[in-house]
Amino acid sequence: MTEIRTGRPATLAPNGMVTSPHSLASAAGVDVLRAGGSAVDAALATSAALSVLYPHMTGIGGDAFWLIHDAATNAVRYIDGGGRATSLGTVEAFARRGLAEVPYKGPLPGTLTVPGAVASWSMAHAAYGRLPLKRCLESAIGYARDGFPVTARLAHWRNAERGTLAKTPEAAAIFLKEGAVLTNRDLEKLRRVSQGSSQRARFD
Repeated sequence: MTEIRTGRPATLAPNGMVTSPHSLASAAGVDVLRAGGSAVDAALATSAALSVLYPHMTGIGGDAFWLIHDAATNAVRYIDGGGRATSLGTVEAFARRGLAEVPYKGPLPGTLTVPGAVASWSMAHAAYGRLPLKRCLESAIGYARDGFPVTARLAHWRNAERGTLAKTPEAAAIFLKEGAVLTNRDLEKLRRVSQGSSQRARFD
């Protein structure tokens, strides 16, 4: 077997670590840990930040699946944050739109499930959160409101999907606006999530 070397040393930390595909999202999670938050608080903060900072790969309109290790009981719990299939996504409904198959991507009718990510956040936080939900969402709300630097990867996917984005006025107004900083005031409404009542957590 060939040994693969990445050229990077292992990252070590004495008290905790957050990793994600965007450094600002990881920093949001670390900030929550430093404020006294739990690992679930940090995961929630990171996920919410990614929904703003990494829109070409993730968002609040998707699903989330959790594996949570409870050190006190040594139990592993999971949350299935996958949304149910829409009752209107029938073969007949697609045929009426002139579609012979489910679209690979794009807005309705391509979206066939009810998003479950935000509900899973509430469930995980209700069971294991230490900080207020508002505090966990603080970074995500701030980046949505004040903007964040557009990375080369985001710019690449924005340009690659320009034709698809242009078909939806709301998406075009946000993602096709040129500039080094991107704001998404629609996602600033994440504060409504933080103001809502937490669900009682149910685990399988």
